Amino acid sequence: MEDWERALTEGVLPDGHEMRLEHMPWNVTAAMTELEREVMW
Repeated sequence: MEDWERALTEGVLPDGHEMRLEHMPWNVTAAMTELEREVMW
């Protein structure tokens, strides 16, 4: 779940690459509460 949280809050994949916002709007998921992200998990 740590990789999931980092991807959704920082936009960084487990291999260290940054996700492109047009493919995954991580800036939006970063604004979610921790509980909202847990529910997605």
